[in-house]
Amino acid sequence: MQQKSKYEEISFVGGASIEAYLDKWTLTAYADNGWNFMEGEHRGHQAPAWYFTASYRLNDVLTISLYAQHPFCKNPLSNKTEVLSRYIYKEVSQHNRDYGNMLTLNLSWSLSSGRKYRHIQRTMNHKDSDTGILQNK
Repeated sequence: MQQKSKYEEISFVGGASIEAYLDKWTLTAYADNGWNFMEGEHRGHQAPAWYFTASYRLNDVLTISLYAQHPFCKNPLSNKTEVLSRYIYKEVSQHNRDYGNMLTLNLSWSLSSGRKYRHIQRTMNHKDSDTGILQNK
């Protein structure tokens, strides 16, 4: 019977996203719990993430949107690594201020080129005049 190491763990990786279309507005929210991995004596952890986006379509070609990454978090954790050994333990954490409270404003202009598809109007004039009876001619 093999004994379980104290460093073995079960990990659940999951994420959720929701999107709402409200006339010219599009609202999106995304969140995940990060992910873990174990490689030899190294255990890594990618930090959780959460994002929000609000877009407004001004007309057929112009859209403006505001994207918020890690709102209400000044200095979020980006990743963490641990060295797990019988002889040493080391933990390294990285935080990234650029990802905290990050707001991005996008202006999208849709350009079109080439031919546009034109719908062809066709009328159906099929008449069934056959009686279904074989005739000798």
